[in-house]
Amino acid sequence: MTDTSDSTFAQDVLAAPGVTVVDFWAPWCAPCRVQGPILEKYAAAHPDVRVVKHNTQDHPGVPGQLRVRSIPTLVVFIDGKPVLGGVGVHDAPGLDELLSEARKRHAGAA
Repeated sequence: MTDTSDSTFAQDVLAAPGVTVVDFWAPWCAPCRVQGPILEKYAAAHPDVRVVKHNTQDHPGVPGQLRVRSIPTLVVFIDGKPVLGGVGVHDAPGLDELLSEARKRHAGAA
């Protein structure tokens, strides 16, 4: 997992090939603290999925542009394009479901 910011988001996410899951979070958010370790384990078990964390408290620009209104919010990007988002804590099966649906939507749009 890597961290991104408003100034590095384009390079870290929008220019990244393949699947990237962005975790929009903040340090004061209790559900975000639950989501973090789940994403760490998920990223370790799924090397084909990049997981990037974006601290909304320190870097509010990108979340504002993407209309992130609640945290934690996960947004799946495929080849730099936002495909699907989900609000709230996602366990591993929930992440599998989110990614599966994002891949289906991406394939349908191609």
